[in-house]
Amino acid sequence: INYLTNDRLFIRKAGAQVQAAGIPKLPRINPGTIVHNPRLHPLIDAERREQLLTLPVEELWHLEEKFDVPIDRFYGKNRIQPDADLASILILHWHHDATEPTSLNEVQLDQRTDLLAALMKSPGPFYQRTDGTFLKDDEPLQAEPYVEILQNIRVYELTGRIDFEAALQLILPLMET
Repeated sequence: INYLTNDRLFIRKAGAQVQAAGIPKLPRINPGTIVHNPRLHPLIDAERREQLLTLPVEELWHLEEKFDVPIDRFYGKNRIQPDADLASILILHWHHDATEPTSLNEVQLDQRTDLLAALMKSPGPFYQRTDGTFLKDDEPLQAEPYVEILQNIRVYELTGRIDFEAALQLILPLMET
């Protein structure tokens, strides 16, 4: 599995395929991710990790202290790729305070346009119109082009409580097909 982007993903139709191109921006994570993922422990020192583990879960969850994850260092060389054919999309629509178990459902974007907000984001300075202007961050985006381009792409919604182990059990079989 390779990494495309943390923030913005450009998509376009190319014949029968949908191509995706990412902006090479490293993932930004909060301390809660670091303290619970042994692979990422080196991002903070052991003393800080112990301090963070003493915090109530709710406080740790809302702690905004961002860390960049160097993909090459933690996941191996050549794991960042600039583009790929898009086969499916997973929308994380789960919540840490939910009581329902983690579940995965395939959805149709033309019937669940509420989920488009998770996909649509202004490209800002990463896309210039032919007239030389850029989209403003507050400029509304149109849903129809997204629905049209993604009509043959499988879209999954992960809901319920945040449970990474359960999510892996649900998602991994999809990656084998």
